[in-house]
Amino acid sequence: MQHQQIQRAGGARKPGLGKKAGRNELPRRTALARERLPNRRAYETFNFQVEGLRDCATVSWFADGRVGEVFIDNHNVGSQSHGNATDAAVAASLAFQHGCTFDVLRRALLRDMRGRATSPLGVALDLVAEREGSQTNAERA
Repeated sequence: MQHQQIQRAGGARKPGLGKKAGRNELPRRTALARERLPNRRAYETFNFQVEGLRDCATVSWFADGRVGEVFIDNHNVGSQSHGNATDAAVAASLAFQHGCTFDVLRRALLRDMRGRATSPLGVALDLVAEREGSQTNAERA
């Protein structure tokens, strides 16, 4: 597989960008440690519908009550919509486990002009928030 170098909009790479003291390496960044969920944990599974597709979400929590992971499936297995929903849920789960709060992630997702979530992940998180109150992860961290 060939990989092409991506050039940023606005022109060529500036000399020295990303170099430190003559070295040809990017600055080191440390990632937040992933917080593992307990092997046995509370969870809830519920069904909902987005744009005519039937979705099913399973949400589970850390021992302190913060949302720790979400899984989303829909009836259209093998389709692009199924893959997108599943991937979004995996990314959200990793974000929760690396310290992103429920409300921060929920507010960052796509919404229509009325403020309603337009994606399966957004709708699932809104339904969880309605059941638990909007401060689901904000103050429990």
